[in-house]
Amino acid sequence: MRDISYQRMRENGFFKSNAEMVRFMILEDLAGSQKPMGSWVLSNELKTQGLKTSLATVGRILKSADGEGLTNLVNNEGRMITEKGKSYVKNIQQEMRLFYLNNKLMNSVKANSSKQLGDIITVRILLETEAVRRATENLKQEDVEKLEAILFRVDADVENIRLVTELNAEFHKSIALIANNKFISTIMDVLLDEQWNIENSFNVQPKYHNSVNAKEHWGILKCMEERNPGKAVKQMERHLEKLKTDALRGIQFASDYNELEE
Repeated sequence: MRDISYQRMRENGFFKSNAEMVRFMILEDLAGSQKPMGSWVLSNELKTQGLKTSLATVGRILKSADGEGLTNLVNNEGRMITEKGKSYVKNIQQEMRLFYLNNKLMNSVKANSSKQLGDIITVRILLETEAVRRATENLKQEDVEKLEAILFRVDADVENIRLVTELNAEFHKSIALIANNKFISTIMDVLLDEQWNIENSFNVQPKYHNSVNAKEHWGILKCMEERNPGKAVKQMERHLEKLKTDALRGIQFASDYNELEE
């Protein structure tokens, strides 16, 4: 029995075409069977999922799978999946789960209110305090130079709001990469992207104090260079709490202004 139904496969958009999805479903059915399965049985299995597929189509898919070494014809009894085929199915199942979870995460962080933006930054605080702790422990000279290069670019063009916003995000993402935890890095990418979107919609970024923000980033880097994880964590937490306050104040300002305009 498959983990994800045909209907859900169609809705989540993992497969590029209907034919690609049918092929996977056939191989998945074979992977779950201890006995050979023929075209007629496989066609009926697809029908139980609400997918009508002709015997000829199933037969063509099976012949193609034979040629790729994914299935074997067992006398006249039908097909059995090979070890290569089982590995293929397992890999696709794992990719589908990750794809589904990523979509679920993306949908959960779509922010359209100040509360949701506040929630996003709260999660960032939890993630990034851990990231900066790990990054401080892992820090190499080349990492310091990379972070310094980002901050020097900010200092050189602090009034360029769009550029500075991109560089600020790069600074935080770089710390996550130094922390060497792919889950923190991946989730941060999603959160920062959605935070950027909601800030743009409310025109919040100009309300940030870029020069103060840059100074705080230098303070975080200094704590990291001192190899003091506890101090770096506190500095990061203070910085993000202030960023959260500024962002929410900016949204409130934009909302009040729009009400006056109306």
